[in-house]
This record gives sequence, structure tokens and C-alpha cells, in this order.
Amino acid sequence: MWLLLNAVQSISKKYFRSDYQTIDLVGRSTAQASTNVTHFAIPCHWSERKSVLADVVLVYGGVGPTIVFTETKKEANELATDSTIASDCQVLHGDIAQSQREITLRSFRERKFKVLVATDVAARGLDIKGVDLVIQAEPPRDHETYIHRSGRTGRAGAKGGSTLCLSLFCCLFVCAALLCTVLLFFLLCFALLCCALLCSALLCSALLQLCVCGL
Repeated sequence: MWLLLNAVQSISKKYFRSDYQTIDLVGRSTAQASTNVTHFAIPCHWSERKSVLADVVLVYGGVGPTIVFTETKKEANELATDSTIASDCQVLHGDIAQSQREITLRSFRERKFKVLVATDVAARGLDIKGVDLVIQAEPPRDHETYIHRSGRTGRAGAKGGSTLCLSLFCCLFVCAALLCTVLLFFLLCFALLCCALLCSALLCSALLQLCVCGL
């Protein structure tokens, strides 16, 4: 059985019933991240992502090459041309001619530059030995993409690091949801207040009519 982290196990035992069961949805499937890869999550504002990227490469990149994955070609071009890493970086995506892609990959294998910024063109079927670090510039759309990307490092028993930089876009969705909840709460309170005032007005009107009739 897939063992949960000790912290998760202790929390589970604290709040679950004594007869709870653990269901393993991965098992012996190959669709799981390599145990040779250390995974990090680094939240950062989208405007600071380029500088954070340079710092991560400097701190965790080691002596080997680094692959940075992006969701779009535009984002790959923007990161690859940023002044913080442009001097030692090349880009790889679907809009680049096949001949140029081969030249870029050959140079990357020969360690002529350190950082390769790529879309998922490079994620599947690409075998580059000695990759020390994989950076995902934002969360991928599904877990399989994350597994394949992070699998570019830590190959053949080697230790590696897969770093995930969370952009502000994810935080915005959470903040928007919280803001909508707060607004709905205040709208509900306002509606209840209006109902209470209407009921009070109707009651006062009824009492006034009774007083007039009594006179």
C-alpha cells in the first residue's frame, strides 16, 4: 500500500473514524512521480516570476542543465528572452523549425547553454541525460503532464529536483471565490434587512388602521 506522509496519517487518525480505510488510486501504476526527484512548490506573483526563476536556477540548478516548461509558446519566448537568464538560455516550441530544434537540442546535450525553456514539445519522448532541475513556470493542466515533465530529471537513479512556481493566476481564482462569497453574504443580509423593514412598515400600517377604526 502507498504510504501517506506521517503528518497526513496523524491528521487522518485524529478526525476519521477508527474503521476508516485508505484507497490507493495509484498502486503499481507507472503514472506516478519518480522517488528520485525532490519536489518544491514556490508561490510567486506573476510580475516577479522571471526574477524568481533566475534565483531558482542559481540555487537549485547545480552544475547540470535545467529545463523550464511553460504552457504557451508566447510565455516560453518571454521567459527565454528575459535579461536575467537570456545569456545562457534557448527556447524550444512548435513554432520553431525542425532543423533549428535539432540544433538547439544538440547544443543543450553538449552543455553549450544551461537553460532550455520549452513547451510540451520537449516533455514527452525527450531523453537528455544529466538534467539537474525541472521548473514548471505554472501548474500544468493535469497530473500526467506534471509527471512527464518532472520525469526529465532524476533519470537512471540520479537525484534531481522538480520545482513548481505557482503564478498569481491560481491565487486570483481563490480570492475571487472568497470575494463572491463575502458579497453574497452582504447581499443576503441586505435582503433580510429589507424584508424586516417591509414587515415593520406593514405592521405599523395595520396598527394605524386599527387605531383609526377604534376612534
